[in-house]
Amino acid sequence: MVQSISEAELIRIFTVRTQPEFMLFLGAGASATSGIPTASEMIWLFKREIFCSEKNISKDSFKDLSVDSVRKPIQEYIEQQPWYKNMNVEDEYSLLFEKTWRQERDRRQFIQRYVRGASPSIGYKCLGKLLDARKIVNVLTTNFDDLVERSLPSDSTTSIFVISPESENRLDDCQIAPTSPQLFKLHGDFRYDRLQNTTEELQDLNQRIQTHLLDFFKEYGIIFVGYSGRDQSVVKMLRRAVDDQRCFRKGFYWCLISEEEPSQEVSELVNSLKRTGRPADFVRINSFDELLFHLYRQCGLQCDNIDRIAEERFEQRALFTYSNGRSSSNEIIKLNAIRIREYPITLFQFETDLRDWEQLRTLINNKKIIAVLYKGTVLAIGNRSLIETVFEGHITDSISTFNILTEHLQRNRGFIYYMYYQTIRSFLIEKKSLYALGRKLFYVLPESSNSYSFTDRQSKRRIEEISLSKKINIRNTQCYVHPAFSYQLRFHDNNLFFVLNPEVVLTSNGRDLLVSPNKKIICNDIVSRRYNRDVHNYLLFWLHYLSDQNGNIEFIYPPDMEPAVAKFSLENHYSYSCLESQ
Repeated sequence: MVQSISEAELIRIFTVRTQPEFMLFLGAGASATSGIPTASEMIWLFKREIFCSEKNISKDSFKDLSVDSVRKPIQEYIEQQPWYKNMNVEDEYSLLFEKTWRQERDRRQFIQRYVRGASPSIGYKCLGKLLDARKIVNVLTTNFDDLVERSLPSDSTTSIFVISPESENRLDDCQIAPTSPQLFKLHGDFRYDRLQNTTEELQDLNQRIQTHLLDFFKEYGIIFVGYSGRDQSVVKMLRRAVDDQRCFRKGFYWCLISEEEPSQEVSELVNSLKRTGRPADFVRINSFDELLFHLYRQCGLQCDNIDRIAEERFEQRALFTYSNGRSSSNEIIKLNAIRIREYPITLFQFETDLRDWEQLRTLINNKKIIAVLYKGTVLAIGNRSLIETVFEGHITDSISTFNILTEHLQRNRGFIYYMYYQTIRSFLIEKKSLYALGRKLFYVLPESSNSYSFTDRQSKRRIEEISLSKKINIRNTQCYVHPAFSYQLRFHDNNLFFVLNPEVVLTSNGRDLLVSPNKKIICNDIVSRRYNRDVHNYLLFWLHYLSDQNGNIEFIYPPDMEPAVAKFSLENHYSYSCLESQ
């Protein structure tokens, strides 16, 4: 695996510099969570178009292109075609695009279909705040979309100066140190007539834009995100810049998603810079969205909408926590993670004319349906006939199934986890009579008794009087303490886990939430004073509380309807792990 630095190190470099000192280079991967296919996804769309039209097969039968069984017959057919056999990997995107639609007008129509239905992701919203605050003032992109322009906050007075091959005359007005953000669109803009997206068109970048950018590379560092370095036009420009000792003296950082490996040409660019003493590195990140959110946060920016989305989207990725207690063996540890034996792996999917979340939320309000917008389609959990009724008039194609794959869970795809969390939340509130604070924090209020006693099923140990409502006076504040827990869904070692963390919630009178500036400090004081045995008892308490009369833990959706359309079946004990010997 190629050597790299961490995302945190890149952020430290970014924030310590006198801003703005870095340009941002965005590829197709940056727009994926906004609903626009990546280059590799578009390649499969092109292949499916050719395969289905040539074989006269409905595309409904080959809807989910992430499934190997769907891809296999398509790929086998494409590989039989004479024009494909000698194709270079670097040319696959552009040659397939041109083979699918020979006319530029048709290619433009295809691009517009996806671009106009896109909505800026949290990463782009964070970029908008960074641009508005002048933390970044120059952005380069090979993308055709207008997500950068739409990223600015609604109350911003900033405007973005766009330069593209269709508007190269604007180069005379662009500045090395601009007063407004500048966006360089290297391959054209979907709103104009000409798009550079076939082999011949991608051979060379606009020469005037190239010449101007070489001057920018002498003054700025650069961060690449969501870009593979596939097309030779950009690589040629970068190679030319790397050969100039004056370029990239302030840094050259190429972000790689998870286990992704760079191409040989990109590796050569980084190594060439390193050999000449210029700062250059690969950077391991989880996603474009998370990187931009972390930059936004570490730059001290604030936005209620962004913070709300981040709370819903991003999961803490800390390792499972545990308590060793007084165990006679230090090799086995008990986790606070419960393995989920069964969870939903199929969703309903259909194309829709809905284009924003507000429309979707209004439509499913108080209905027993959980749904998200995903790349121009709706993904839903619920009864099929109810879905057809609720979305009547908004379903533009037949309803099919979407398979949740291991890679979706491994990559922490936000739309999948959002649906999982909403499903579990509904059950905990309706069937377990828990109160919710946000999406992942739940607490209990006493109904008839202030204490809860139970026998642990595994150890047969009796645990007496877990307090459900305890009156205390702390830090000159009188309040009531109630047991609570937060949880995360974590995919680890090919298993999905429910990771439970005991917490507390404070009320002013045993029911109404405490309103106090010291509330968080008081909660921390209470939790930090719990010894291992106390924490363990609360872990057992929640295990017992979530179990049914037979000792099973199942979260059913919809909670009050038969038959259930989704079920999470958990083990009835916490998992164990072995400590590695030193």
